[in-house]
Amino acid sequence: ETFDEYDIHYFYSMCGTNDKVALSSAKAAVTGLADKTDKLTDGENFTWQTLPGGHDFNIWYLGFYNFARLVFQ
Repeated sequence: ETFDEYDIHYFYSMCGTNDKVALSSAKAAVTGLADKTDKLTDGENFTWQTLPGGHDFNIWYLGFYNFARLVFQ
């Protein structure tokens, strides 16, 4: 599938490297995603980020902060 019917402006996702709940599934979901469509370019409008931390508010707050900065530029 090439996502032709979707208007994709930006994709952002992050996860803690010590997250035993979501890291493996999140990583599997985004790995190679930018290669499946010409609407996403890694480093331009596609960001997958891992940072030291677990499945906790420190990571969630940082993720929300980064997302808000992208959305409300």
